[in-house]
Amino acid sequence: MWVIMEEDERKAAWDKVYDTFDFKPDYYSEEHAFKFDIPYDEYQLTGITDYENYEKTMREIMVDCIGDDEYMYALNWQHTGFRYNPKGVQPIGESEHVDDSRYFGGYVAYYLTFYPDGDYYFFIARDFSWGYLSHPWQKRVWIFGDKLRNRVTDSLKVLELAEI
Repeated sequence: MWVIMEEDERKAAWDKVYDTFDFKPDYYSEEHAFKFDIPYDEYQLTGITDYENYEKTMREIMVDCIGDDEYMYALNWQHTGFRYNPKGVQPIGESEHVDDSRYFGGYVAYYLTFYPDGDYYFFIARDFSWGYLSHPWQKRVWIFGDKLRNRVTDSLKVLELAEI
C-alpha cells in the first residue's frame, strides 16, 4: 500500500507540483500556497470532529477515484514520497525505518494522513488529473479534478468540511 519512491521519481513529482500549481510554501503567509489554472474547490478542515471517520471516508473516495490504477502519489513536503494505493489496509499513524547511508544510516518515514499534522500533504493521481492538496497551518484543503471534486461534494456532510 505504501511504497517509498526512488529519489528521481520523487523529485520529478515535486517538480511537477511546483510547475503545475506554482507551489510556494510559506509558514508566515496568509496567501494561498497554490495557484490553479483549472477548477478547484477549497475547504476548511477546522470543523472536523471525527478524524477517524474523515480518514476512512477520504480513503474510500480515493479508492473510487483511483479505479484500476495501481497507485497515486502521496507526497510529504521535504520528506518521503510514496506510491500509495488506498485499496489496502490503512496503517494510521504508522511509520517505517528506511536504511539510507545519506542520512546517518537511515530515517523514519511516516505514512501520510488526509488531515495535515504539521506539513503539506498531497495525494495526486499519477497523471495529475485530480488531487488533494492540504495546508498544515491554514488547515485547508484544495481539491481539483472533476472526478475527485464530485465525490468530495457528495460527501461534505460525512466529511464535516466547510466550503470556502
